[in-house]
Amino acid sequence: MEGSKAIAEIINKKNSSKTLLQQTGIDKRIKLKDMKKTWEFTRTSSMLFRYIECLFYIIISCTDSLTYAAMIFSMYTNAGLITMFYPLAVFGYALLDEVRPKYQFWNTVMAYSMFVLVFKFIFSVEFFREIVLHGSVHYVVSLLKVGIVDYSTFGEMLAYFLPELLIIALLMLNEIKLKLLGLYW
Repeated sequence: MEGSKAIAEIINKKNSSKTLLQQTGIDKRIKLKDMKKTWEFTRTSSMLFRYIECLFYIIISCTDSLTYAAMIFSMYTNAGLITMFYPLAVFGYALLDEVRPKYQFWNTVMAYSMFVLVFKFIFSVEFFREIVLHGSVHYVVSLLKVGIVDYSTFGEMLAYFLPELLIIALLMLNEIKLKLLGLYW
């Protein structure tokens, strides 16, 4: 209240030779370096750096949508019973939640993605591949379309693991964002 009264008095003086900041003396007491957010906004730097920084903030602001897209991408690339959880989680719960999914949802998706990644890795090891993907078990696995595939090259195997790795990376980024914003709990 005192500050608004002081400003009203200064405005009523109608000293037109000085600006309002000069009349109040705020420009001498507060420096641009003291106002962190204002200094960050007005700092001089390369435009390319500013565009990259802006792109990073855009990506950070929509990590939940990118995670949903990665979950659908996982179902698209490695369709099977293993990845059926992802579209059910996205369309059955996450998009129907009022504001945003709670941290339990993100923890469940993280645990499931880690399980799928470990499961795929174990069955890509030669010893387990010989046991599981040959004989009568191979017939049952092919009928059920579980999502276990025998890839021979490293590039094919990397493409096989990539959707779950992408989901885990985006989930960690989303968790960091929510914790920094104070919205995680």
